Amino acid sequence: MKNLRQIDRRIIYVILLIALGFPLINPIGAPFQVAENTQVFYDRVTELEPGDVVVLSFDYAPTSKDELNPGSLAVMRHLLEEKKGIKLIMLGFWVSGPMFADLNMEALQAEGVGTDWVYGEDYASLGYIAGAENAISAFANNITDAFRVDRRGNRTEDLPILEGIEDASDIDLIIDFGSGTPGTPEFIRQVVDPYGTEFMTVMVSVSVAGAIPYYNSGQLVAYLNGLRGAGGYEALYGYAGAGTAAMDSYSFGHLAIILFVLIGNIAYYADPDRKKK
Repeated sequence: MKNLRQIDRRIIYVILLIALGFPLINPIGAPFQVAENTQVFYDRVTELEPGDVVVLSFDYAPTSKDELNPGSLAVMRHLLEEKKGIKLIMLGFWVSGPMFADLNMEALQAEGVGTDWVYGEDYASLGYIAGAENAISAFANNITDAFRVDRRGNRTEDLPILEGIEDASDIDLIIDFGSGTPGTPEFIRQVVDPYGTEFMTVMVSVSVAGAIPYYNSGQLVAYLNGLRGAGGYEALYGYAGAGTAAMDSYSFGHLAIILFVLIGNIAYYADPDRKKK
């Protein structure tokens, strides 16, 4: 027991580093409870039918990439692997957003996911327009007027995918990947309430408390809570990605800390000299 009390702290650091780092390299898929809102989100994506129009709005900066990219990739993977036949439109109201949309698409297609999706017919990346909430309002009122050209320089009114899509009432589902303003409140004010479009969001954890009233009222169909939401979504889909790796790292890191606490207490109470001291 004396050796346990005098263990070199560097050994503790190494064990904790392994506990945190190994799952990030090799996700294990440790079980954890999937939140109800994650299940509702997954079910709504699963229910999409051919011909449905789905808009993905990428509204986050590089500072939120590590928390939101796993969720956005998980949702996109589900759509591209399972939902061929829907119309997938990507855009952003944050200046860096469309970059993440294109990077995600490139990463997934490099894995062979969505390679049979034809640009302009099955999906399109419309890019960014400035104006925050006013831009969302303009988009909801007339999509091709708000986005005159796409990321590739094509006139949006010439894209087959946008034929017959005029305003937000023609959109079946909007999914926002957001870390701030504009985000959930702005979409609800400018799109959900006026046009009745269904809306879901993948958000940073700090924003969840402010979104729960919208979820309880039904204005927000469902939401994913940062990395936990991404890990839960991947678990439902049966794929171990960055979200699963992050949750594994959290789980094993906490287990290691609990183990150290137990060992410390055992060493303390088993010390025969404790009462004398």
